[in-house]
Amino acid sequence: MAWPTILTPAVVVGVVRYGESSRIVRLATRELGVQGAIARGALRPRSRFGTSLHLLAEGTAHLIPGRGDLATLSAFDVTDLHQGLARSVASFQAAAALAELAARFVPPIPQVELYDALVQGIALLEAAPPEAVEVIALLALWRFLAELGFAPETRRCVLDGRELGEGGLALSVEDGGALCDACTAGNPPVRLSQDDRMALEFFLHGHGEAPELDGRHAAAHRRLLARWVTRHLGDSEMPALRTWQRGQ
Repeated sequence: MAWPTILTPAVVVGVVRYGESSRIVRLATRELGVQGAIARGALRPRSRFGTSLHLLAEGTAHLIPGRGDLATLSAFDVTDLHQGLARSVASFQAAAALAELAARFVPPIPQVELYDALVQGIALLEAAPPEAVEVIALLALWRFLAELGFAPETRRCVLDGRELGEGGLALSVEDGGALCDACTAGNPPVRLSQDDRMALEFFLHGHGEAPELDGRHAAAHRRLLARWVTRHLGDSEMPALRTWQRGQ
């Protein structure tokens, strides 16, 4: 039985060598979620793939489903290699972390919102001026986590549902969000100042103005996001995320 070829917008979120001449790629697709596929002959000098199968390349994937876990990638029509990311180490590191989240946690089923969040995040990082990269990176990564369903609650206590006022915030990574004063006993939270709370809510929901983060506060926000991923997605082996978290 011949399987029909499926054409779908896609972003390369992982690439490994396979044998002498082929590659196995992870593709975040608009119609099929994240799919693994083998690109046969991709490393040959005159391969039909050329230089298209690089991390973060965006285009149209021609996928032939198989009986196992891997589809066959018969062609990849590039629309954007996102070469602008190479101008900034910080932008590329953040985009690679975003791709790693997609590769690890997006299931192989239609996930249009997640695909759009990935594409938008990469585009924002590529266009970000140097002074805005830290803020754009945190925005892109937190928005992607929110689309995955792992956004922290910041307006109500996650244990008793009590509505929280303005000001600083006691955020429990273990419990999944903010705690009221009555619930912080025995639950050592991360203490966020009012400015840091406003920054987090901007990253998650776009509320308020974009924050201005100095080096110390940017590093603290990166650590918080990395801790959140480890706790709630259950994977500490994420080299791209760790590289981004450590900074340049």
